Amino acid sequence: MSSSNGVYYQILPVPQYPGHLISNDPARPYMCQLCLNTQATIEHLKLHWELNHNVPCGWCGARFDFKSSRDSHETVCASGQQGAHT
Repeated sequence: MSSSNGVYYQILPVPQYPGHLISNDPARPYMCQLCLNTQATIEHLKLHWELNHNVPCGWCGARFDFKSSRDSHETVCASGQQGAHT
């Protein structure tokens, strides 16, 4: 299990099921456990994680697993920050 700024995630290979058609290309064996996106290399999966799931708030620096969560947080955080400066 790995940690990125206190966020824990696990990088697991995509399971191979003999006799079962896999919708993902077998050449992409590394799967994100948050969104099920697959990547060809562990380096690409780490990059995917940093770009899509380790997203910082522009106001306070808190990190979120999903951009949508960050966006909701930033709306509230920005309101609080602007109120503190008025």
